[in-house]
Amino acid sequence: PGRRAARTVAVLEPEIVLPPEHLALSREAGGAEFPEVYVHPIAIEDGRQVIPHSHPVLTLNTRYLDDDTAQLATFVHEQLHWFLTDHVERAKTNAALTELRALYPTVPTALPEGAMGERSTYLHLIVCHLELQAMTALLGEQSARQQLERWTHYTWVYRTVLTETERIGELLRTHGVVVPERSRAE
Repeated sequence: PGRRAARTVAVLEPEIVLPPEHLALSREAGGAEFPEVYVHPIAIEDGRQVIPHSHPVLTLNTRYLDDDTAQLATFVHEQLHWFLTDHVERAKTNAALTELRALYPTVPTALPEGAMGERSTYLHLIVCHLELQAMTALLGEQSARQQLERWTHYTWVYRTVLTETERIGELLRTHGVVVPERSRAE
């Protein structure tokens, strides 16, 4: 009672191609090229209380309309869940999760420090590390790290990714859990 249902304000289908000037990436935010899109459709729901999520439909909210970097990071984060689902062999992800469990035997299992459950927290170590890589490629390392430090959710996960970047990165590379680099010719 008293809670307003979210209203979907946009659904981007595969046939729709947005020109870069409509992607709200300002020159001040780095003017980077837009990342590859791994999933369609993408829904944008009205409201700051809508929690962005990747499945079953990648859904963003309107909370960060005035913050290009935060909106981009949210979009990239949710895409990376789909990337892991559709483009990385499950055995590779599971091997990385097993090694992360050995490396971090006790993790927070609830917000804001962790995700919603133990497996989800370990999975977010992967997603958030890949998010750092993607945001670094898009905006540079300093801007990427500053954005991830600002988040008030998954705080233990982001702190761990930011302080143990090389360690987690090596573990993921060992298991083949990496986002392929795009060539400039693409």
